[in-house]
Amino acid sequence: MLETVKKTVARSLLDKYDFKLSKNFGQNLLTDRNIAEKIIAAAELREDDTVVEIGSGLGAMTVELSRQAGRVIAVEIDKKIIPILTEVLTGADNVEIVNEDFMKFDMSGIRGSFKLVGNLPYYITTPIIAKMLEGSVRPDLMVFMVQKEVAERISAAPGSRTYGAISVMAQYHSRVTYLMDVSREVFLPKPNVDSAVLLLRPATFEGEKPKDENLFFAVVRAGFGQRRKMLHNALGVLGADKGTLTKAFECAGIDPARRAESLGVGEFIALANAIYESGVADRRNI
Repeated sequence: MLETVKKTVARSLLDKYDFKLSKNFGQNLLTDRNIAEKIIAAAELREDDTVVEIGSGLGAMTVELSRQAGRVIAVEIDKKIIPILTEVLTGADNVEIVNEDFMKFDMSGIRGSFKLVGNLPYYITTPIIAKMLEGSVRPDLMVFMVQKEVAERISAAPGSRTYGAISVMAQYHSRVTYLMDVSREVFLPKPNVDSAVLLLRPATFEGEKPKDENLFFAVVRAGFGQRRKMLHNALGVLGADKGTLTKAFECAGIDPARRAESLGVGEFIALANAIYESGVADRRNI
């Protein structure tokens, strides 16, 4: 197996195969061994673990994953990079390379539990996280390197300027830990933004449960869709009359003049449940 974390090795392989990194696939290669080791350490790997890696690139992290885990499934969308990845992983018999778009990758065929690791392309970070948290097949944990701005949004607390719908979604489905910042200087080529590493542990929300998850997320989307408006006005898109909404706010114990960014996950659930009890959910196709 080759070590591809160093820029010199990465450039040598790219030149050998006359390969040009693609902006369409968001290909920015990590070239800092210390960061790679910290990401892998956060996955808490055991020798019998199965790990799914999103976007293996030149295999910088894949190599080390193969040494620490029992099985590695490397999902890489770019078919042109597969020959390089195959060379890098020579001798790594516990690695399966899958040339596929991760958004179309069927994880139901994975036997037993698994963990997920990836340096996520910026343009598809949110869909990937939503797929893993809302789908029927969920990993034991996820360690993702993402755009710093997105990491701040996902981990944001109520009341902060970065708190939004994705914050509520992620924190409803998982326990989120912001692990560290990553400078743009450690990538090849250098992106225009800095990155950060997140640890997400899928978990059942502790507290009142939504009576209707679709309605719960509809309330969240409506609130943040017009975040400058008071919630009483922003939720008008749900189709409920003002009297019904006023009663729902009273039942939930929430001031209708508040704005979406001030509500915690539990408060959104309480409000959605009060709206559900009003019967609005029965009259709408949320």
